[in-house]
Amino acid sequence: MIELLLKLHMAYIPRVNTSVQVILLCLFCITAVANPVDYDWNALGQGRIIIDHVKDEHNAPGVRAVFLVKAKRDDIWATLTDYDNYSQIFEGVNRAELRDESENGAHLELWVDGLLAEVNFVLYRDYSKPRYRLTWKRVSGDMRDIRGSWQILDTPDPESKLLIYESFVEFGFPVLNWIIRPGAKQKAEKMAYRFREWIEQSETTY
Repeated sequence: MIELLLKLHMAYIPRVNTSVQVILLCLFCITAVANPVDYDWNALGQGRIIIDHVKDEHNAPGVRAVFLVKAKRDDIWATLTDYDNYSQIFEGVNRAELRDESENGAHLELWVDGLLAEVNFVLYRDYSKPRYRLTWKRVSGDMRDIRGSWQILDTPDPESKLLIYESFVEFGFPVLNWIIRPGAKQKAEKMAYRFREWIEQSETTY
């Protein structure tokens, strides 16, 4: 459905310069898959990471990162599921161990930097929409709830993709959620910059 809408949308975009088309399509993509948000599209096109606090349908607090990456869809997906290099790719992950993996998804155990100490948990990462959307949820370990997703969207430039990252974490104690929330945006921004740097500059071949 989204691909059909994109084709229709591009058919009616005026013949303007490529940078304007990227901005218009990015706006269209965001409103098609997420809540409409007024982003600084010029900054996004210049390489900025756009970070926002968000809430899910259950009013759980979270963070969203939106940014462009100069990479092909297959390479982005391969990087998201590169568990051998996971702790190097993702900022704040001290250790990652793959429990099991199939074409449907993977169980991944992580040790990450927490507020006062390292936290440990197991995620199920769902591959139900491979190369387009990856979701995850906590199945065991520290913290009450962990959920999130990556979305990979096309742009008029075949060498670039728009990535949307969302993460929702609940510790089970309102005070801890309130204390940690301000730092969530900073962590997400560092993660996004590191991810883009890895995929655009790494010599790893997938």
